[in-house]
Amino acid sequence: MAETIAFVGLAAAIVQFVDFSAKIIKRLDEFVAATDNIPECFRDIKAQLPLIVNTLHSIRVQAESQHLSEVAANALKAVVDRSVEEAHTLIVILDKALPKGPSSTFQVRLQALKSLACDKKVQKSVDRLLQHIQVLNFSQNTNSCETIGRLSQELSKSSITSSNTTSTFSFGLNIGNAPQIRDGAFIGRESEIEQLKEYLSPQNTVSTQKVVAITGMGGLGKTQLSLAFAKQYHHEYSSIFWLNAKDESTIKQSLVSLSRIIFSSAQSSSTSGHADEDQIIHQIRQWFSQQGNDRWLLLLDNYDDPKLPSIKSSTGYDIRLYFPFRSQGAILITTRSRQLRFAREVELHKLDNEHQNLEILSNRSRRNMENDPDAIKLVKRLNGLPLALATAGVYLSQSSESVNEYLDAYETEWQELSDNAKELLEYGDRTLFSTWSLSLDQVRARDADTAELMRLLAYFGPQDIRYELFQRAADHGLPWLSALTENKRRFHRALALLHEYSLIEVSATGYSLHHCVHDWALQALNRVINEQYFRVALRGIASNVRTEHDKDYWQNNRMLVEHAIRLEHHRFSSFLNGETLDHSCLQDLWLLGILWATQGDHLRAEPFLVRAFAGMKRELGTKHISTLRSAIDLGNLYLNQGRLSDSEQVYQLVLEEQETLGPDHQALLTTCNNLGSTYYSQHRLVEAQQQYERALNGFEEVLGLHSVYTLQTVDNIGLVYLCQGEMEHAEKMFKRAVTGYEDALGPDHPRTLAAYHHLGELYYCEGRLADAETMLHRVLVGRTRVLGPEHFKTVNTVSSLGALYVKQGRVLGAERMWQQAIAEFEKMPGLQAQLDKQCHNLGRLYYDQNRLEEAARIYQQVLERSAKGGETSGFHRGILLGTARDLAALYHGQGKNHEAEELESRYDWSDLQEDQWPHF
Repeated sequence: MAETIAFVGLAAAIVQFVDFSAKIIKRLDEFVAATDNIPECFRDIKAQLPLIVNTLHSIRVQAESQHLSEVAANALKAVVDRSVEEAHTLIVILDKALPKGPSSTFQVRLQALKSLACDKKVQKSVDRLLQHIQVLNFSQNTNSCETIGRLSQELSKSSITSSNTTSTFSFGLNIGNAPQIRDGAFIGRESEIEQLKEYLSPQNTVSTQKVVAITGMGGLGKTQLSLAFAKQYHHEYSSIFWLNAKDESTIKQSLVSLSRIIFSSAQSSSTSGHADEDQIIHQIRQWFSQQGNDRWLLLLDNYDDPKLPSIKSSTGYDIRLYFPFRSQGAILITTRSRQLRFAREVELHKLDNEHQNLEILSNRSRRNMENDPDAIKLVKRLNGLPLALATAGVYLSQSSESVNEYLDAYETEWQELSDNAKELLEYGDRTLFSTWSLSLDQVRARDADTAELMRLLAYFGPQDIRYELFQRAADHGLPWLSALTENKRRFHRALALLHEYSLIEVSATGYSLHHCVHDWALQALNRVINEQYFRVALRGIASNVRTEHDKDYWQNNRMLVEHAIRLEHHRFSSFLNGETLDHSCLQDLWLLGILWATQGDHLRAEPFLVRAFAGMKRELGTKHISTLRSAIDLGNLYLNQGRLSDSEQVYQLVLEEQETLGPDHQALLTTCNNLGSTYYSQHRLVEAQQQYERALNGFEEVLGLHSVYTLQTVDNIGLVYLCQGEMEHAEKMFKRAVTGYEDALGPDHPRTLAAYHHLGELYYCEGRLADAETMLHRVLVGRTRVLGPEHFKTVNTVSSLGALYVKQGRVLGAERMWQQAIAEFEKMPGLQAQLDKQCHNLGRLYYDQNRLEEAARIYQQVLERSAKGGETSGFHRGILLGTARDLAALYHGQGKNHEAEELESRYDWSDLQEDQWPHF
């Protein structure tokens, strides 16, 4: 009976194909009769179809006389069915594109035919049809004993299955129960979609099952990416089904629901409602495993709790138990786990394209955000997380609040937003404020200490998470932290577990947190701030700070910046600004001040250093070594800020206390050197030289000729010689400093670069401008690489190049350098003296070019800033007096004598000398 059905089916398929072939030949005949200029692919089809009709007639006779085996009949029927499908596709295309009758001239239809030949869909259809024809011809020209084996090989090459997928296995796109967004609302991810196409396309070797996992933390849009791929490429699959795989119970229910779709029209009654759940699931898996049913795609969504040989889970399951029995078809899984070794991984990251971020925000908020500066600020804060952007957009669409008000609420009223957050359709029951809790619960089930570490991470910055930050603070009474930091391997195992559940990210530079996950860790996991955790963070960060005497301090300290910024979060203010701090905390505050000072952020450094000095003086007394050390660093800060009277006062106080230590004590000698720098900046060169020489003699005797402290003093004495015009002595000192620093610290250490900068200044003063330029360019490149382009020392080098360009007559280059320096110093509120110096330089350049209005405007800005900033002294006062003098001269030249006289009455520049200012 089965054999008879096979033969009848084959004969019926042949009749249908012959009928379609006749229609194609008839449509093409009108072109062949009129011209030979038709595309080659259509010419091949027209030539082959009449021949295959004869071949099919022979096969039909064999089928009806049952001279074929059942296996051969079924195999040939599959080929003919596919041929029918492709022939029908061509007929539909030709009818749509080549209308009959007078409404379409022959030339128009010929041109349309040529265009069709270039269409990729048409080319594929024609190619497949020609392949089928070759297989059918092959079956009639092979000895009967070889036919089946050879035919199977040809079927495999042509991707032809042995069943009629169109009628039996085609259910189209079935994603109705999936959490979808409206068409057109999915933004970006083009490269990931192409990657999925490469991995999953049924055109690429259908002989094996393709399993791909989209991985990434919650909120990145894994589900929507899978659905976007399914919608875009559904035509390549016979069927696409979406199943919820969040837990074992849910995937079973999804498979049972799927059976109602697949078996609703089936002839078999074995899938009736009387079958139990396991039997139905077994039958579904069998259906996906049937021979010929190999062009389906299964979307298994939210498989976030796997239980595999390498993953222990009390609540999870092994999703492979629900795969079809036969290795065929394609499976696309979305998961937060990175441990699905049986699947090819497509890892999702944040959306880096700012335009796409704004588009998501605009779509959800129904507002135009394209050029909104507040919207740009918001998308940068949300750091490319689609869920966060969608949440913000929906909130704004239902509120009259501005974007800036939402951002303020996100920063200061996170809990309020969380409590009133509405679920987004495409994310099911997960919101921005709860989506990562599931992952953390799974981590906690496997390792409670690692889950607690996730809570502690909220007190650190989101980048550069490393072992040393935690190991050096593990003695703060937290047994679980002591266990985690017992050694590096144990600590990295904990981070690897967090990464496994996509809670932290890993790159070549180390571990990090997405900013929104970081926010969640603080706001959701630390609803009440834990003072002990804050102290751990403070100790861990401060204990890793390096001073300028350490070889690689700038690289180390730069990695600590984001962690130090985190300590300033408004929720930590009560602990950071507390009245009663013990010696350990005061020490940590002092180190934070050092950190910010080495980064050139003097405004941030000052409150930490002031507070540390005051606290140590109160708790330890003025003679304690920690008190004196903190005072010296406070004096250094004032010196770098140009607050010379303040720095002198601090150094004098320290010297008085240190005199009891002995004349050659290293701390006392360091203070002498620093006091000398203050005198130098005040142009008190004799006093500066006395302090420097006292320090140098002591350092050479106590620490040796090649100590970093010795070399620093040598470099400083060189500056005094330069100001005194003793060029030969200055050059000798600078070269000694350069050679010593290179040997002790390396060629790119900031101190080495400073000595090179001073050598360039010497060449400038001697008129050796080419040598000066070479030196300054070397310093600029080194400081940019080592300290960064925005560090105040780097900007000082930019300013020095401006002065050099003026002397070389390159006024446009000078203008550009000083404009750049002004732009950078405006970002550094604690360095007003340096800012005013650059402004005065640029104003004088404009004055010399007779660009008087521009010069006056800049001079006025300098004086207005000084009026608001209060009294100035030393170097900064010299700049202000020079600016006032030049502006008065400008006014006199313009005939504005009243304005000039007003300046002359307010400022006394009678004793101002140009050489009071350092040359650069």
